[in-house]
Amino acid sequence: MANQRSDAGLKKCERNSGKIGLLAVGLYASTYGIVLQEAQRHLKLVVAAVTIGVFAKAALIGGLLVAVFHEDFGRFFGSGVTRLCRAR
Repeated sequence: MANQRSDAGLKKCERNSGKIGLLAVGLYASTYGIVLQEAQRHLKLVVAAVTIGVFAKAALIGGLLVAVFHEDFGRFFGSGVTRLCRAR
């Protein structure tokens, strides 16, 4: 039984390896040029930019869901989807 679970986990990992690789390359490409001292010096600006970006993403996703489904639940799901995308 334990062997079947480890095999299933391995197969799942193999299926996701391409996605994980693309995420890793994207993360590296978007952050490799950041100078740590410069980011620390402008910490308030960085925090403001990230916060505004998350709210804008939630508004965009929520607005699209409301436009497509014509229901108010899109506003709430927009916030949830934003959190899920950020967590991955």
